Amino acid sequence: MCISLHIDSHVRLDAATLSDELQQRLKALATRANPVWRNIRAMGYGTGGVAPYLYSYQYDPDTGILSFKRGLLGDIIRTLKDCGVPYSIQDNRLRLPKVPMSCTIRLREYQVDPVKTMIRRQQTVGRGPAGSGKTETLLRVAAYFREPTLILVWQTEQQKTWLDRIPLYFDVEPGGIGGLFPEPHITPLTVGMSQSVFNRFDEIKDQFSVVICDEVQRAAAHVLNEIINNMPARIRLGASDDERRKDGLEFLIYDTFGPLSWSLEATQGQAPVSIFVVPTQFKTKARSWGKIIDELTTDEDRNALIVDLALEFSGQGHRTLIWSDRVDHCLDLAERIRPHTSVGLILGGNSDQASRTKEGLTDGSILVGVGTSVAEQSLNIPPLDRGIMTCGSADKKMFRFRQMRGRLARIFPGKESKLFYLWDHRVYMLSNKINNIERVYSIENKDVVDRVNENKKLRRKTRRKRHVKKD
Repeated sequence: MCISLHIDSHVRLDAATLSDELQQRLKALATRANPVWRNIRAMGYGTGGVAPYLYSYQYDPDTGILSFKRGLLGDIIRTLKDCGVPYSIQDNRLRLPKVPMSCTIRLREYQVDPVKTMIRRQQTVGRGPAGSGKTETLLRVAAYFREPTLILVWQTEQQKTWLDRIPLYFDVEPGGIGGLFPEPHITPLTVGMSQSVFNRFDEIKDQFSVVICDEVQRAAAHVLNEIINNMPARIRLGASDDERRKDGLEFLIYDTFGPLSWSLEATQGQAPVSIFVVPTQFKTKARSWGKIIDELTTDEDRNALIVDLALEFSGQGHRTLIWSDRVDHCLDLAERIRPHTSVGLILGGNSDQASRTKEGLTDGSILVGVGTSVAEQSLNIPPLDRGIMTCGSADKKMFRFRQMRGRLARIFPGKESKLFYLWDHRVYMLSNKINNIERVYSIENKDVVDRVNENKKLRRKTRRKRHVKKD
């Protein structure tokens, strides 16, 4: 019997046409152990409502239809071929009439292959560093298809970046849903806030045949995952500096969009950024991450060090961005810096303030910006040439570190960017994070790191000798 694959928002099969063995094989490729559940168990906590397995398929007993997330299409076809089962494809994805869309984007040489790949695959994920031109690359693909396009973003500043960029290359007015648009304004290129699109999903889902997800690592979250997986749009594209996630849930992204198909080198299209380590003397006996961050963000000596660095850079005419994990810490640092130089804030929930800071850092009227995680992604300030990382944001996958480094990597004439990482080497959970940085990037003042590590070894030897004497 020939198996019919019906493709709309999902890949749908009539379960009655599948053998029990084939059903089990197809279900197995869409069943994954939940790494979040595993990590919670490993820490000895109760798992609560966290499921041990995640499923990228559903079975409807009323219709007998087995539905899979569309990114699994390639795996499904390979499984059918391996089993020697003939199949046919009924393509019911949404295709809308062409719209007038003139585009003036000129691709850089290294962007050509990613654009060709996305056009050919029609649903896929790409990876490129900040400053490599992901926005232009994705817009060039949208211009090729010339169908109504929805660009999904998750914060207002990100939406504004796209709205500013579109008129530079297109003769169409950009539209929006949520964020800067109290009422939906649908145009051939519409930039929608994910929560607002989710709230109006039934009236929006059939108005776009191209969906682009910026910062696609967030597509594993419930709202974005629900939106994309239930839109019948023919084209699904996602891109990010790195779609891999700290919680290990990136497989949900691949199940939705399909596998990673293009990846640019870590520094492709970027200005060079020199990395410097600034050791601190901060110590704590805390063992929980939240408590450690609470203490280090309120440590007087550490904050004085941050302020001194920022004032030194501003005194030299550099434009600096400081990152912190706490809003109160940002407010405190800004208050300390304000009497001495111009400073602005980039915090969630205040897009007007963030826009003023971004504009000030761009035109030079503000020399120091202070922000939380919203200042890590989709922030385009080409003259920015100094960065201070105040919290231990160098985990194994290095996602946040790369994002912060990327803010300094925008190409701008004559700048020499430097990123300063505060290394709390006396803190149990932060001491070895320097190894993650060294694994990916070279550290300009490596001698400082070596000296600190040597002193740590000497202290350990001294402690061991004391214990021996006591025994």
